[in-house]
Amino acid sequence: MRNAYEKFIKKFQENPFSNGLKTHTVNLSLGKVYSSRVTGDIRILWEFVNEKEVSFASTGRHSGSHSIYK
Repeated sequence: MRNAYEKFIKKFQENPFSNGLKTHTVNLSLGKVYSSRVTGDIRILWEFVNEKEVSFASTGRHSGSHSIYK
């Protein structure tokens, strides 16, 4: 899993909206939050702090009873 996160961070730093990350907005009570793909079932929720900084809110599964979106 560590390797997957390292690859994610490298891609994310290059372009958080890279096609491989499948980044999209999600409607949660947190405001404008983005979801990006780490692996087939693992996602990271994040938001912009300012134009150059982001804050990672949480990480978890995309589906199932432990879905990050619930």
